[in-house]
Amino acid sequence: MKLRHLLLSFVSLTLSGFGSCSRSMDQLCASNFPRYEQDFEVAALKLNEARAERRLASSSSEGEGARGDPAKESREAWLAWAERHIKEAQDLMDVIQSEPELGQIRKELSALADQLVSFHGYASRGKQERMTIALAKAREHQRKARALACETPH
Repeated sequence: MKLRHLLLSFVSLTLSGFGSCSRSMDQLCASNFPRYEQDFEVAALKLNEARAERRLASSSSEGEGARGDPAKESREAWLAWAERHIKEAQDLMDVIQSEPELGQIRKELSALADQLVSFHGYASRGKQERMTIALAKAREHQRKARALACETPH
């Protein structure tokens, strides 16, 4: 379902983006950026919950080792999450590629994608603290890209 939504968003952006910068920005601001913010917020909450569960398990003598590392248990889900968002960031960069005045937005999206690649690497090794840091940095680049795209005239 989410893949279909992503594909429809991308096709819509592709069809509307090359003819009109403002229509591309409208789509980015109305759909893509809010979805990113929501996804990042949910991911941050899940990472914080997993960290709290891990602390609780390590402080409880009967919980030690019983559940394992929550980040490790959900490694495949985190990897898939990161890959999906890396692809979407690249798709967004591709859509606005033909608009030279949007270069700063592309830079922020590129930095966002770089942080998601780092997140993916840390997730593959079960480095939950590093995942949290990379996600926070990705969120900051997403916010900057959104501010540039949605709060400044083009």
